[in-house]
Amino acid sequence: MAQIQGVSVDSVVQSGPGLAFIAYPQATALMPLPQFWTICFFLMLILLAVDSHFVAVEGFITTISDLFPKFFRGPRKHEIFVLIICTSSFLVHLTLVTEGGIYIFQLIDFYGSTRVCQNVMAICECLAVAWIFGADRLLNNIADMTGQRPLVFFKLCWKYIIPLLSLVH
Repeated sequence: MAQIQGVSVDSVVQSGPGLAFIAYPQATALMPLPQFWTICFFLMLILLAVDSHFVAVEGFITTISDLFPKFFRGPRKHEIFVLIICTSSFLVHLTLVTEGGIYIFQLIDFYGSTRVCQNVMAICECLAVAWIFGADRLLNNIADMTGQRPLVFFKLCWKYIIPLLSLVH
């Protein structure tokens, strides 16, 4: 594409939603059988989105259902809960297809996938596992499941090393 347009590769390909909806469709149009490759590409995007959403919703529903098992034992309570979660998720994501949806997407894309966000999540997970749940308790659970107690090194990593290294940029 850069050769056809007579420009450098940096000016043709830019990150963000334009990459998926402008650059790749243009690239597939230059291939032999462009209709086939375009259908394959957009089918891949749709399946990737549906699969990612399915995993996120199922993980959330399973977590809540496991936390409150007595609440979901009644007839149709679990199905109603799933309906509420899916409907609320639909309404929240509906903002992404409005006129200002691309701006909301760019905010999520820019601030949601930064190294700072990942480091904060790593610190919170390590603190929750090592200090709230308890590193010794986790080691005992792993020993119960696998028959072998993990090394003390893992306990040190969960409690001290990973949170400290996550704070360093």
